[in-house]
Amino acid sequence: MSPKASAAPKINHDDQVIPTMSKAGGQPRLGSPDAENGEGGLEDKPEEISPENMKYAEVLIPYFGEDTVKKMFSKPWASREEGLKECEE
Repeated sequence: MSPKASAAPKINHDDQVIPTMSKAGGQPRLGSPDAENGEGGLEDKPEEISPENMKYAEVLIPYFGEDTVKKMFSKPWASREEGLKECEE
């Protein structure tokens, strides 16, 4: 091994901060619904449930309502979390 390679400091990757963009700069944060679909976010109409997931979702719709179940099965994690929070209420 070369002396330069052994002189590099050890980095604890678990303690590193992952940078994100803020809305203050006019850019949506990474991982937000605005960044994922380029639209208005969670206030928009939830996306349709895929045919593969419909067999699981149709059992839940009578209990939680179609909009809440659509959020639970949507692709953006923020929408899923919102759907689960609605179930808790």
